[in-house]
This record gives sequence, structure tokens and C-alpha cells, in this order.
Amino acid sequence: MRRNGPDIDMTPLLDVLFILIIFFVLTSSFAGLNLKDVLLPSGKGSAVTEGMTKTITVAVLKDGSLRVDNRPMSFEGLKDLVKGNGKGCKVLLGAHRDAPYGRVAQALEALQSLGVTSVGLLTEEPR
Repeated sequence: MRRNGPDIDMTPLLDVLFILIIFFVLTSSFAGLNLKDVLLPSGKGSAVTEGMTKTITVAVLKDGSLRVDNRPMSFEGLKDLVKGNGKGCKVLLGAHRDAPYGRVAQALEALQSLGVTSVGLLTEEPR
């Protein structure tokens, strides 16, 4: 004998599951933007959402030193890293608000000389 029970539609449950997976994938991709030693200047800008396949985060600290993806690095190391990732990589540049402007200009000049065409400046939302 075959019993006919109530059928449960699984489509809404699968939709919720896929939304959760997408949420966790996106939030984990932005977890690398942790700039704990950098007090960013305040400013209004737009969010970077397109083409975030390979992004390098460069931080200029208060003393003028560089950190790339939270690792200390020299300007020569930055050049080698960008050359290794190709000219199409995207760079997010965050500088401490009290960092020497000359060091920020050096970082931008080094990136431009390597052919990086997309540099985003990180700012903090004004309060």
C-alpha cells in the first residue's frame, strides 16, 4: 500500500540557502580590507563593487611605512607584487590621515609607473 502524504515544496528553502551562500562568499571576500593601524580620512565616495577579482590593498601608515594586504612591504616589494599580478590588477590605497603626503605620492607614482590603471582611495564615512 502506498501512502500519500503532504508534499513539501523545497524551492523556497533552496532559495534561502543560495542567498546565504552568496552572502557568506561576499562578506569573506571583503574581510581582507582590515586596516587596523590606519585612521582613514573622512570623505564621501562610492563603493567599489565591480571587477573585484584580484585586488591588492596598500596602506601607508602614520610613520610612512607600507603594508600590502596587512604585511609590511617596501616599495621594491610592492613593485614586484604588482608585476607578478599583471597590469590588470586593482589596487585600493588607504593612507593614515597623518601620514606624510610624500609617501602617498610615492606609492601612487610607483603604481602608475607599473601600469596600474585602477587605484581606489579608501576613506571613512563622515560622522
